[in-house]
Amino acid sequence: MSHPREAAPGEEGALSASAVPWAGRTSILIVDDIAAVRLSMQRGLQGAGFYAEAVADGSAALARLQTVAFDWIVTDIFMPGRDGFELIRLARGLYPRLRIVAMSGGRRGGVDGYLRVAQSLGADHVLEKPFTYLELLALLKP
Repeated sequence: MSHPREAAPGEEGALSASAVPWAGRTSILIVDDIAAVRLSMQRGLQGAGFYAEAVADGSAALARLQTVAFDWIVTDIFMPGRDGFELIRLARGLYPRLRIVAMSGGRRGGVDGYLRVAQSLGADHVLEKPFTYLELLALLKP
């Protein structure tokens, strides 16, 4: 479960479980440059009982990961600025316990190759867009 990175439980400045909105829930950070995609996923996951936040790119995701220890990130691969490949590589190195789902609709050359690269960089799971909500939930449920 996620927790503030600023202080460990019991340390001065640590937040109590009742003070964090995600206490007792699996936390997910959604990363996609398309607002409609990230907001739709965020609302759907929140409706399924997850704590979900959404950001537009890899740089924003890394900044948020410095503050909150999310259980999962679900990231698109192709985004302006810091893309999903770089996000996966950096997040895997910095937060080895973080679970990562990479998603892509691909580009010329087919999506399979891009998703294989994402797995080689540290993604735990990959999804080809379009995917169903049930496919995503199956990956995130314990």
